[in-house]
Amino acid sequence: MSPTSPHWVSLAKIPPLFESDLGSVQAVDRQALPLLNGLSIKRVVLAPNTLREPQWNVNANQLAYVVRGEVLVSMLGSGNQFSSFVAGEGQMYHVESGSVYHIENLAATEAEVIIALRSEQPQHFSLRDSFSAMTDSVLGNTYDLPSSAFDAFARPDAQQILPRQANSSVNPTDRFPNAHLFDVEGQHPPTAYDYGSARLARKQFWAALEDLSMYSLRIKENGMRDAHWHPVTAEMG
Repeated sequence: MSPTSPHWVSLAKIPPLFESDLGSVQAVDRQALPLLNGLSIKRVVLAPNTLREPQWNVNANQLAYVVRGEVLVSMLGSGNQFSSFVAGEGQMYHVESGSVYHIENLAATEAEVIIALRSEQPQHFSLRDSFSAMTDSVLGNTYDLPSSAFDAFARPDAQQILPRQANSSVNPTDRFPNAHLFDVEGQHPPTAYDYGSARLARKQFWAALEDLSMYSLRIKENGMRDAHWHPVTAEMG
């Protein structure tokens, strides 16, 4: 397909939303690909000893695939349900809209994560920016402390990716199975031929999913994906 097609854009080459020695964040949303409706995608690269700062998506569930490295995912969902787990190469994790979460790079090399979001214009709040928007008096009332307790509270702008000040602490239970984690590449492919295969991350196999799914598709040099269509959903590849 020609790069001039309205259906095509390069996620890897699009100008980053954030970039530093610590990593980068790139996104393809409606601004980059105007025909998008109900879907967008991000690429997050984390250098060693870094983390993506705590944040939450306010209008979109997200589905992430770890391309390289190993990350620790920590999230606080509705009902104060806390989850912490390690996701490695070929594994996926799911974050519900409204859950506060962050990811840390556990590897000695770069980690790369591809994230699909259920909105063509996803909106997220940084936890740091949210606290910075509150006055000392509001924070004091919230935490039953005098406002002077927050005099030393700095209010720098959010950075998206931050250096980790100490080695990340991974609890042995973080490597246990988790409802938000799915080993898609460890799945026996429901569809497999000599010329290709498809592994499926969808609600049939992963109960945590609600309005997103993913195929991990392998097509060999003598194969092709046959012509097909989805009556009620869009697809990004």
